[in-house]
Amino acid sequence: MNEPFSAGSKPVAILGASADTGNLGVSALHESLVGGVRAADPDRPVVVFDNGLNGWGGDRRVDPRSGVDLVGLRLSRRYYRPESLRTNQWAWKFLRRRLLVAKTMADAGVALDISGGDSFTDLYGDHRWHLVTGWKRLCLAMGTPLVLAPQTYGPFDDAGRRAQAAELIRASHQAWARDADGLAALEDLLGADFDPARHREGVDVAFALPVGEPKPRAVEGRTRVAVNISGLVLDDPESQRRFGIAVDYGSVVRRVLEGLLADESVEVMLLAHVRSQPGMLDGDDHACRRLEAEFAERFGGRISVLEPETAGDAKAWVQTCDWLVGTRMHATIAALSSGVPAATIAYSHKAAGVFASVGQGDAVVDARSVSDDHCVERTLELFAQRDERREALAQAVPPIVERAKAQIAEMLT
Repeated sequence: MNEPFSAGSKPVAILGASADTGNLGVSALHESLVGGVRAADPDRPVVVFDNGLNGWGGDRRVDPRSGVDLVGLRLSRRYYRPESLRTNQWAWKFLRRRLLVAKTMADAGVALDISGGDSFTDLYGDHRWHLVTGWKRLCLAMGTPLVLAPQTYGPFDDAGRRAQAAELIRASHQAWARDADGLAALEDLLGADFDPARHREGVDVAFALPVGEPKPRAVEGRTRVAVNISGLVLDDPESQRRFGIAVDYGSVVRRVLEGLLADESVEVMLLAHVRSQPGMLDGDDHACRRLEAEFAERFGGRISVLEPETAGDAKAWVQTCDWLVGTRMHATIAALSSGVPAATIAYSHKAAGVFASVGQGDAVVDARSVSDDHCVERTLELFAQRDERREALAQAVPPIVERAKAQIAEMLT
């Protein structure tokens, strides 16, 4: 176990980074991992496990945009489907048969598992926990080297699930954190089993996200600001409780918008980084449209909604901005990785280490521990500091982007 491996020309399997979730943060991980693998080894086949949201099917599909193979993998009660995780687990355990998912894993030379960036935790409930840990167990059962790509580990409220997470990390070939805080969390989880050769500090892979087609910049004399509103925090009371949000988020974002638009030279793009899916409460698009309607009468053409189709497109729009404030972490990474000064009204611990990695740790405004007034005042203060912060980012960001590109090759060798 955990001896050096050679994947040869066998496919690279990618887990936890599908492009069909509506969440551009997860799409950013998908585009970055696929691009990183192809840059490191252009001839290596790539297969991505996705949610199969375009219909269940028993065969591999090809993504017409990227050319990678796609295989559905879902935690579903449709046990008769070969894409069902449970069915694949049971078929192997009791019959020693490899169905579609298990066979694809077994055929891979290495599996890169990024757990949606922040889903290797018990914070999001039973369904996601069983899905994210279940595919890890199946991959390990197939004997495929499992590499946990840079991600967040925890938090784990349940002691039993914390122990299970540590067990899965120990069994993995490598485990990468995306910042120094994450590496400390790994060391805490593993104790004496922590091995610096296998348990590594990396950076969020989205720092190397390829950029979409260039977008038009603001007209001369205008300051363009992107504001990412999280529908998850704004519209879902259960999420507010789960994350321990201390501020009135709706009031805070409205006051921030008022403060920004008070300057007649400012134009605001409300950036929807998660598109609503059927039955979802946490899409940003509805929240952004609602706020645009509230402000449109007073501020007319200076506020608009941006709903990019891809993560690369979102990054291209962000590059036209003078500043960004966001709650979705990957919306802020699109800015930071482009040298655009950014702040975050954060709802979890994951943003702190990412911002600190580019010297912007003090641009995190933690919505779990501050008052409404402090949150608004500090956010507008950071907007006023945008020029000096842009200069600092120009020095700090390029090495992080290069690290994001180089680490994929290290994961494959």
